[in-house]
Amino acid sequence: MNIILIDDDKQNVDLLGFTVERLGFSYKKFTNPECAVEAYVSGDFDLVVTDYEMPGMNGLDVIKAVRAHNPLAIVIMVSGNVSLNLLQEKICNLPNLFFSKPIDIKLFIDTLYGYENQIKRNAVRKETPQNFAVT
Repeated sequence: MNIILIDDDKQNVDLLGFTVERLGFSYKKFTNPECAVEAYVSGDFDLVVTDYEMPGMNGLDVIKAVRAHNPLAIVIMVSGNVSLNLLQEKICNLPNLFFSKPIDIKLFIDTLYGYENQIKRNAVRKETPQNFAVT
């Protein structure tokens, strides 16, 4: 699984990178959300993990930009400050999953494995020809 990690706090994105690397996943980490979106659009990524509160482009802006490119993009959002603004956004702009900081690392790892399995199942479905019975 290929993951983009986005957090304006270098320490946080490094910790996420360390965790993801230990799991054997490929990843790119960014402290600049605009650069991360550019990488997503030009790359081949399965999942995005983004902070919510960042200068310039916030996590919801990241979701909008990523889903403009791929409406089915899997996005996990993390934040130390859950605000009403997040809850008031349109449902299509919300992340697939939300983690409060500090992140429960075990739950985060289980979530990544769950999405990896989902992505693999979807890939098999796309590559396996459908059989239709004719009666």
